[in-house]
Amino acid sequence: MKILLLLAMLFSGFTYYATDDDITGIWQIRLPNNITGTIHYRKDSTFVTTVNKKIFTSGKYTYNDNTITFVEDSGCQDKNAAPLKGAYTINFFAPDSIQFELIYDSCRGRRRDLNHLKLGRVEKSTAK
Repeated sequence: MKILLLLAMLFSGFTYYATDDDITGIWQIRLPNNITGTIHYRKDSTFVTTVNKKIFTSGKYTYNDNTITFVEDSGCQDKNAAPLKGAYTINFFAPDSIQFELIYDSCRGRRRDLNHLKLGRVEKSTAK
């Protein structure tokens, strides 16, 4: 009986992680040499990224069925200065922990930096 209860609890937890679709809030990664990066996904479908509390880039995103697509206001652009789109699967592998998995991204630098990147949520978004 204890084994069945334990399996039910594990399955319930897995279902929660796999179906969590709220990415709004501030997500963070700490890198060597005291570098901290954040992504703030706002409820109005905009985002801002920072490196050591300085704005790095911003833009707009859409999120549906664990797929995020976005364009930056600055940063990745083609030769005509048009923003380059990126799309990634967001995997929730623990409460408030996500990992990006590349679907497509025309921006080589962003693709290199985001693919397989893991972030932890440090603040849930409550306002726009």
